[in-house]
Amino acid sequence: MNSLITRFLGTAFVATALVPKIASAQTAKLTSFLTQIQNIINAILPIIAALALVAFFAGLAIYVFKANDDEAKAKGKNIMIAGIVALFLMAAIGGIVQFLTEATGTNTGTVNIVNPIK
Repeated sequence: MNSLITRFLGTAFVATALVPKIASAQTAKLTSFLTQIQNIINAILPIIAALALVAFFAGLAIYVFKANDDEAKAKGKNIMIAGIVALFLMAAIGGIVQFLTEATGTNTGTVNIVNPIK
């Protein structure tokens, strides 16, 4: 609980430090800043989503293969729940970022999907 409060205060401090920069920024600079944030999140999100999916299936494997051991079964169930929660949070964050980019006018309207098979 104490580390959660410390993380929250650290995040609040960073956000408070950035507010004057964002507030005094010109529109072009703000648009550029938000676009950079979006690009960073777009690059990281698929990797984290893949890790969450792997965690879910690892938890499923633990749950199925150690069905006789109640402690291992509970551990597998907790890992599966954590994977699902992580996937949900990533989808929610993606929706929030999409909303913010459309609301601020930084949305380019194009989606670049790379086909890994080709």
